[in-house]
Amino acid sequence: MNQLKLGIVLETTGLPVRQGLAAATALGVRGVQIDATGPLAPEHLTETGRRELQTLLRGAGLELSALNCPSRRALDDPAGGSRFVDHLRGVMLLASDLGCPCVLVALPSVPGGADEPRASAQREALAALAAFGDRIGTRVALDTGAATPESVRTYLDSFDSDTLNVNFDPTNAIRAGGDPVSALEALFGRVIHTRARDVRAGAAGAWHEVALGTGEVDWAEYLSALEAVGYGGYMVVDRASVPDRFEDVVAAVRYLERFVPAAVS
Repeated sequence: MNQLKLGIVLETTGLPVRQGLAAATALGVRGVQIDATGPLAPEHLTETGRRELQTLLRGAGLELSALNCPSRRALDDPAGGSRFVDHLRGVMLLASDLGCPCVLVALPSVPGGADEPRASAQREALAALAAFGDRIGTRVALDTGAATPESVRTYLDSFDSDTLNVNFDPTNAIRAGGDPVSALEALFGRVIHTRARDVRAGAAGAWHEVALGTGEVDWAEYLSALEAVGYGGYMVVDRASVPDRFEDVVAAVRYLERFVPAAVS
């Protein structure tokens, strides 16, 4: 039986933290992904606030699957990358304080060469995060977009670190012209967090996010592949582009329960 764990993005509930955690508990998931922004940003969440959040999570019977770092800054920004790295170090320390295993960060690109200014800035930023993560034990799960899994694997393997890994989204493989199962196999050992989303092809080659189970992802095959590679981490449900996000998240969790009942037992 598949041992992966289901979670949701807390922000999809549209509720304050305390009520959002209660909604996640009522839904039956085991964990939540939270944005490390606003009052939950590391510079705003005091030691007392961190203890209170841990107490709320324990009381709700939930784990933190990851802290997400949405930002207008980017790892490959030659001008502002160092400030972003400092911010990410703070998020990684916050994750460590909260007992959270990983921090989610967008990877702007997989460089084709090492000499471009943005490629050099990104490598320097990732190397700094890798060294910091190796020291404190918090890992980074990168959202790799539509880059091919082979190029992502080669790029991450070029860093001498266990900190840099992948937040796997099956729709990225489809957008890149591949399939989730092959992509997962190519990234074996690097996937430490996963997203549950679905897409469908539209006109002129465009892709549209759709309700889980109604798009191109073969969920039975994909979840079997996760089981085959021994993945036992979190699959976090999110809907990014619909008016009632939480309603769709609830439907997605109920859909996935047919495949992973152990995740909500």
